[in-house]
Amino acid sequence: MDIFLEHKDAESISVDRMDHAPIHELAEWSRNRGRNRNPPKNFQGWAVLTAEHAGGNGRTVVPTPLPENRCHADIFLNITGDERRRQQKQHAN
Repeated sequence: MDIFLEHKDAESISVDRMDHAPIHELAEWSRNRGRNRNPPKNFQGWAVLTAEHAGGNGRTVVPTPLPENRCHADIFLNITGDERRRQQKQHAN
């Protein structure tokens, strides 16, 4: 199961900043996001890492608040082409 794998054309990995809201708010936003997907998906939880670790190895972490989730951020892998997909899969694992 690839629950942490973004779609093939994604330029970044979508994440939540866990220290910016109570866990019950983050969980509700995530459940709603899953319900609104096509097809709907159940929220499976988070894998937690520090921003310092996420920003290593040439990656860039950028806060990208959304109207429905003020704690949203993106991790940009800063890689293009086929190498990006391989790196996406490695990060998802």
